[in-house]
Amino acid sequence: MHPNPTGTPRPVPTPTHRQRPIPCASTTPPHHRLACEQIASDTGRWNWVVVETLTRTDQYTTILDGLNPRPFSRLNHSSIARNGVAARLLCPLIRQCATSGATQSKSFTMPDNRVIRMLAVPVLGISQHVYAVSIWAGGYDDPLPRPQVVGQVEWNATGLMTASPQAQLLLRLSDHVGRQGCTLPEMFSSFDHWNDRANFLALFNHSTPSDHWIGSATKTFTDGTQHRIHIAARGIGTGTNRTIRAIVCDITGSPTTAHSDLCSIAIRHMPVPPGHALAIVDLNTGIVHEWLTAEHSPLAGWRHHQPEFDHDSALRVATTCIELAKGVRRTADTTTRVRFHPNDEWLLLHARWTRISNGERPQALIDVTPATPIPAAVTNCRECEAMANRRTPRR
Repeated sequence: MHPNPTGTPRPVPTPTHRQRPIPCASTTPPHHRLACEQIASDTGRWNWVVVETLTRTDQYTTILDGLNPRPFSRLNHSSIARNGVAARLLCPLIRQCATSGATQSKSFTMPDNRVIRMLAVPVLGISQHVYAVSIWAGGYDDPLPRPQVVGQVEWNATGLMTASPQAQLLLRLSDHVGRQGCTLPEMFSSFDHWNDRANFLALFNHSTPSDHWIGSATKTFTDGTQHRIHIAARGIGTGTNRTIRAIVCDITGSPTTAHSDLCSIAIRHMPVPPGHALAIVDLNTGIVHEWLTAEHSPLAGWRHHQPEFDHDSALRVATTCIELAKGVRRTADTTTRVRFHPNDEWLLLHARWTRISNGERPQALIDVTPATPIPAAVTNCRECEAMANRRTPRR
């Protein structure tokens, strides 16, 4: 506290106009004057800043400043931290918001007697933990800008994604998909492009997985508008207990450049022979991330299901991935038994594997052919049933 020349704290003048309400009581009394540098008077230019708390520790980092992505940057590099007092209050405010799960605020007085308020709004994840905090600072009577919608998604070790309600809205996922899970092939197919897919897949490595990833994806909504989604992810745990948590935000209009994923666009337009499916598998993880079929093929519904192999087949698939990844061979033929629901019969599949890329992320193209008749739909799957009904000609 810096006293005025008389040695007593300088009181904050009472505004003569109606004050804008703050969502919760400030923990810093308005009359308590704190030292700070002069900041620009146009505090309306201050952005909402999104800070991730994905690991639920005090190691908070900035992932978005307005519409500008930040690569897990330090808090003192955010636009709010240009003011010294705001910078010192950031970490305690975030901690209080993350711990309580409720909106928090603090305020302080500028040398020109203006009151600056800081707001922290929690972003609740799927498990109702706070995985991000949105923060804004500005004049007490400045209009509060509309906060960005921030959602949270997470993937398990097999790549199945679940999403919070806010993320379902941002990604235009159905409620069923958001709660029950979305496979990587289904997820990737819903985007026009997903940048830096190789490093994203490194989060799922069985050995030495990456601990974080940041990138963006572009998606065209049903109204024809194209939206750009910013994604910041961290990996937690190992083996089958590994979880990838991510924060997603819509950054449409961001000045940063988005690059099209030309390979994915080309792959999705490849002709697929009738009765076949083509898959691309990441050999380091054994995860299929593209599943291509003819539009009305009964195999198309498998894209949104996780396959279950019997014991021998699972071992055969894992061995094939390892041998192709290490370059022991470049092609392989397998016959496996698979199903997509515990109540379904086992299906016999033939697959021709061809390694198609080298380097740190070797990939394989798989030509899949069912050797036994397949049901029209996976048991208890409304989406598969709807696809089957569309295949049935009207009389």
